Amino acid sequence: MKRTITINRWEFDLINLAMALIALIIVFSLIFFLIPSLKDNIKDINAEKTSDNTSVSQNSNAIQQEALIIQVIDGDTFQINTGDYVRLIGINAPERTERYYDDSKLFLESLINNKSVLLEGDLDNRDNYGRLLKYAYSSDGLMINSELVRRGYAVPMEISPNLKYREKISNAYQQCINEKLRLCNI
Repeated sequence: MKRTITINRWEFDLINLAMALIALIIVFSLIFFLIPSLKDNIKDINAEKTSDNTSVSQNSNAIQQEALIIQVIDGDTFQINTGDYVRLIGINAPERTERYYDDSKLFLESLINNKSVLLEGDLDNRDNYGRLLKYAYSSDGLMINSELVRRGYAVPMEISPNLKYREKISNAYQQCINEKLRLCNI
């Protein structure tokens, strides 16, 4: 004996509505739980907007930030007006106990100390010490990172994934070697 189930039209519509609601709940749950990085990216962008003296703009798919240099720490690190310390990406200048430390620090001071620079990030925003990782540009567009290398005050140092300007810095190093300047002549 067969049983027959009879469904009225309104019951059929109610079942379809319930299935559509369940599908929507699943989609929104997936978006909320599987894509939390969107929220982190928004927080990172908002963290860049730290003061009235700092502006953030979209240029060449990179976030650029204008900042005033407060203090040069060494040949590849300085402090900006937000209180953050900035480590220049793609280069390594001599440490306090190494040859050319003072020269490197003084040269960087001559380029940027008490001046406004444009800072550009790469894939990683901070290092293990909490310093911002940036490429820096003077007001006339000179890339400070590659200029330090070109003049022999720093050497290239590639740390993945921040490799956006590795070729530019490598070319600057080749120029330094050709001219046998400071760190390129050791």
